Amino acid sequence: MSDWKRDLKRANQFLPHVKRLLGLHLIGEASIEMDQKQAVDLIVLGIGSHKIGVRMRDIKRYRHGPNFLRYLQEFTIRCDRPSGTSTELEKILNGFGDYIFYGWGWFERGDGVVRAYYLIDLTVFRATYKAQPRFNNHDRSSAFVACRVADFPASLIIAQGGFDYLRRVFKGTIREATPEPVVASDGQSWMWVE
Repeated sequence: MSDWKRDLKRANQFLPHVKRLLGLHLIGEASIEMDQKQAVDLIVLGIGSHKIGVRMRDIKRYRHGPNFLRYLQEFTIRCDRPSGTSTELEKILNGFGDYIFYGWGWFERGDGVVRAYYLIDLTVFRATYKAQPRFNNHDRSSAFVACRVADFPASLIIAQGGFDYLRRVFKGTIREATPEPVVASDGQSWMWVE
């Protein structure tokens, strides 16, 4: 199996949980009037279909490094491949995609649970992106840009959750396997859906 296919399989284990999290932010309750007159209980927020990229990062790979807390405040986007293949950054800047779900999970556990995430508005990203330094991947198979969330308007992040859990894992105040509630950006707490 190629590295790309192996990585895709490992990342795709999170898709069912990602879909549940997206539902919290992209599906709303209909008004009482809509319920009474149109038999509608839920509405998909916005108009038309939304195209969402999903990027997952393995907590194990980063948590022992000195930069882990910094990594929690940024998101990376592939910007170059030696083969010349079109990259995520190029596609995004050319207008593709509406959102990126950028999450963190334990890949080797195979539980598919997203432990922390950002839901990023690509319209805001495109309007405010400035060229960033490029970094080579550890195996030099590609290069990426690291974008600091703080360098963008607050409207870049539509929703987020779980970062207190990751900070506590890094500091060693909880065991890695401890189930933790995710607190959504609206302040509501809910437990992992497994």
